[in-house]
Amino acid sequence: MDGIYLNKKKVEKSIQDWMNTVDFTEGKWEANNLHIDEIDTLDKATRSEWIDISFMILNILTNRANSINPFILFLHIDLKDSFKETTVGRLSLSWLKKHISEYTPPSLNITSLDYYMEFYEKELVACVPESSILELIYYPQYLDFFYRTYFDENENMFSREIYIFIKSALSPVLTDMQK
Repeated sequence: MDGIYLNKKKVEKSIQDWMNTVDFTEGKWEANNLHIDEIDTLDKATRSEWIDISFMILNILTNRANSINPFILFLHIDLKDSFKETTVGRLSLSWLKKHISEYTPPSLNITSLDYYMEFYEKELVACVPESSILELIYYPQYLDFFYRTYFDENENMFSREIYIFIKSALSPVLTDMQK
């Protein structure tokens, strides 16, 4: 898969081009997400590859998080909806691959510290990645894993999501959340 889809230079350029388009002027949240199938060379990635590719991208981006201060870069993974509320304390690779959304590929996102504190800090619950995930990550100490579930009245089901935040100069805020 590495040679077929992941051309590191093209992936980095595509992500940097996206980052350059994000507009955080007052009242705007334009272009603040990039689905992995929108990244150059990854448009043919299949659902079964989304998780592995997402972790490869996180490995590329881990050292770049400081370049977008004062914003926070994260990976958002939509999961399949559920008829009952569930929690995730420990997150395994097999569980994640089984429960990833059938339709929505993971996406890179950028948020402001203010929005993080107003929304994410209140909505997210820390979860612990198991060794199956940690084996795919070069620098796990730079990532924080979270889970969110909420009842979607339109669908009459529980929506579920995984968030993986890349720590940067703002990492004390993220680390405090896990205590």
